[in-house]
Amino acid sequence: RSTDLVDHSRNLGPYESLDLNALDYGPGKNIMIRATANNDATLFEGYFDPSFNVVPGAGGTIWYDISVIPNDCGTSWSHCSGSGVGYNAPLTVEVVGKLQAKCENLVCNQPRCPAGYHVPDDNLKVKSCEKKTSFILTFGCATR
Repeated sequence: RSTDLVDHSRNLGPYESLDLNALDYGPGKNIMIRATANNDATLFEGYFDPSFNVVPGAGGTIWYDISVIPNDCGTSWSHCSGSGVGYNAPLTVEVVGKLQAKCENLVCNQPRCPAGYHVPDDNLKVKSCEKKTSFILTFGCATR
């Protein structure tokens, strides 16, 4: 839902998977992965920052979150038109490797899920892991 996004959409059949390396997007590039091409969709969002080390000497940090912000929202729920729904599929983000501090698994199974980023600048929901961290994203069935 932000600028500087590159569409890496792929159509996957049942039981198919896609292996992406966040570093392939390049430093300072936003990562957005969703279950469908619909703008009002549950999103995995990420960003690789090579200049910040959440763990000293880690070579950079991957910042990430689950976003369920309706496409038509401003800075708060009160600015939404009411027509958008930012959630369309359950999403689990599993960290492969060492969990630490703000590097943790996320689960969003409903529109107002506690792990979801609900409004822009809801920065307490943003998590961070060291550069070498891998993630497994699992989307449930999309409703639209």
